[in-house]
This record gives sequence, C-alpha cells and structure tokens, in this order.
Amino acid sequence: MRIRVCIGILFSFIGWQSCTPGQNIKINSDRSIVISRGQCNIVEEVHSAALIDQIKYVPLETHEKCLLKDIQKIKYQDSTLFIYDGRAIYAFSNEGRFIAQIGERGRSGNEYNTISAFFLNRYRKSIILIDGYTRKALEYDYSGNFKSKTPIDPIYNYMADIEMADSTSLLCNFFITNPSLEDNTAFQYGLADAVGYQVKNLFLQSNLSMNTGLLTFSNHPITCCSHNLSFIQSVSNKIYQIEGEQITEMYSIEMIDPLPDERFLQQNNHKNYFELLQTLFDSGYSSGVTNLFETPQYLLVTFGKTKDSPSIQDYTLIWDKQKKRGTYYYRYFDDNLLTLSTCLNLNSPSTCYSENTFITAISPLTFGTNMHVILEKSNDTTVRRIAQTIKEDDNPVISFFTLKKEIVDNTD
Repeated sequence: MRIRVCIGILFSFIGWQSCTPGQNIKINSDRSIVISRGQCNIVEEVHSAALIDQIKYVPLETHEKCLLKDIQKIKYQDSTLFIYDGRAIYAFSNEGRFIAQIGERGRSGNEYNTISAFFLNRYRKSIILIDGYTRKALEYDYSGNFKSKTPIDPIYNYMADIEMADSTSLLCNFFITNPSLEDNTAFQYGLADAVGYQVKNLFLQSNLSMNTGLLTFSNHPITCCSHNLSFIQSVSNKIYQIEGEQITEMYSIEMIDPLPDERFLQQNNHKNYFELLQTLFDSGYSSGVTNLFETPQYLLVTFGKTKDSPSIQDYTLIWDKQKKRGTYYYRYFDDNLLTLSTCLNLNSPSTCYSENTFITAISPLTFGTNMHVILEKSNDTTVRRIAQTIKEDDNPVISFFTLKKEIVDNTD
C-alpha cells in the first residue's frame, strides 16, 4: 500500500482552473468473470519454492552519480532498468551497469521541478517524465539524451501513475481526490493523448471524499500483459481492462473479507486517509484490491487486511487464468533460506513486471532483521554473497525472477 504525498500540491487547490475533458467513458460489464471463493483454496503460508521458478540477483553499480536512496518505482524495457528513488531517475543495464541519469532537477525549461510520474514509450524508445508542478512533460531517449518538452494539463499535478495504453493513448491514474471537473467531481482514471498529453476522457468516479487526501491505496494500480492494460479501483473487488477507448470489467472477485458498502463510506467520508484505513481495519472491512500484476498465465492480486487476518501483511490471490482456479495465501516462507524472500513482496513500490519477468529491489531497509539470519544460515553461497553485498554496498541489489507453471497445483 503506498503513502505518497506531493509537496506543494495542496496549494494548487487555490485558484484551481479545472480541465473539462470530453464525455465520460461508460464501462461494459457484460463480460465480467466472477472469481468465486469455491474456485480458490486458502492457505496461511506457502513455500517460496512453490512460487519461484528461476531467480537471478544483479548488484547495481555503485557510482558517485547514482547513489540511490529509497527506491519508489522501477520500470524495465529493452534490457534497461529505469529506477526512481524519489529524487531522480537512473538507467542501468540488466547486468547492473550504470548508464545515465535521466534529466536534471532545476528551473530551466528542459529541467524538472518534481517528478509526478514517468512512463516508457515503447514505440518511440523514449522515457517521459511528468512534472505536474510546472506542467510539462520532458522526453528523453533511453540513454538520457533530451528530445522534447510539451506543456500539459493542470490535472497532471494529481498524477499517481501512467502507462501507454496503445501507440496513441495513455492511461492515467490520479490520486483518489482530485478536482477533475468544475463541480469537484473526482475521477480515478483518464485517457490522454500520447502526443500532446491532453486528457480526453475520465472514468471510474472516486467513491471517497476530498478529505481522504492526496494519497492512493495502491503501489501498482495498473499492469501490462501482452500490451493490454488491466487496472483496479480503490475500495473495490473489480479488475478492469482497456482496449482502445473501450473499458471492460473483466473480473469480480469474491474476497475472503467483506468490502464496506456505500453507506459506510459516506458515514466516514470526513476522515482522512489514515483514519479511514484504521476504521476499515477495526470494523472488519477490507480496503479491497490493493495491487495487481498480470502474466500470460496468472493474475496476482493483493487485498487489504482486516483485524481478523492471520497476517500483518495484505494477503494475495494467485489466479490461474487457463485452469480457472486460484490460491489465497497470507505469507510465504523459505526454511532453507535459498532465496531472498523479500523478492515476493508484491506490495513493494519497487516491484514491477515486464517481459515475462518480475523485478524488485532488495536493500538493507527491506531486509530488516533477516540479514544476519541469511548470512549465518543460508544453504546457498550465492544468496549469502548477495546478502553480504547488500550489507556492505551503498546501492541495492535487483532480483529478476519468473513464476512456476503449476503454482495452484503446488499450493493445494
């Protein structure tokens, strides 16, 4: 679950001149597939060996120009890692070699004040930085060379995530509360032009109030599989997909824990983000789907925990799309310490999925108290060596891993 605050955004409510995009998109629910509880087994914990097929660890080159701090986002394209640490974006090869810093912070026209979001344009082999504060999009090639600057709509000041929908369109995910229209109606998603970046259509109206704050329930609201985008809504059990300008509800999930109804949300809409989460938790309600990944074979979905959950973490559903069966699990373990189990944290903002591979960053911060256990007891010399590298080096290690083909059968 992400807690993300953009400094200075609150002041932009004053004197807001809202954009008025075109007609709101209607959502087709005729094809929605119900994932029932009866199609899924529930286990409290699952061994990492039942999930991970192959794994590779890549230490990132430590260089005075790329000393990373808290990694907040990773994207991957054409064997290149693009890593955002809250200050800047850095490009590395898939073997960990430092390539370049993408853009510079500053006040000139070709520099950014803040990075609200960024995305990769696979058609132009470009990386685009969205600076919502100064309302411009900056385009660079994958080596960090500047290409173009484009003015953008004020609504980009409320950007949480953005991905290419196709060669002409972008799917934009906004913070839960944003004055999208003149009547302060807030929408969680919009379609924008991939060239001029103008927001054309809005959809999925927010079911939460403006008091919730400039925050989002999800680190990973959008996932890409075979160039199709799937995405989620806050406090919901739905998964949607976009094709062109057609939005389709693809899945409705019968969750383990209940969702709050509209009356409950209305009664608590005066509360801020943290108060609302605590109220949901204490009342036995889930905050719904919190993160989403999709592979050709699987949906991987995390859900907000409640006071009755047997785990301190959000729980996960792995759904086999071909077999139409799934497994819920609350936690994973590795008693042989053969993997760095933090790889499997789908809630981590540094986790991404691209080109049939999961990628995540492992640092001393994510290791926590497990570092000395790995160093002393792991049966795998590679894992011990990587753990020692993480302990001694300034930069994190990147893990690349693939999932097994028979996860649901292995976890029965």
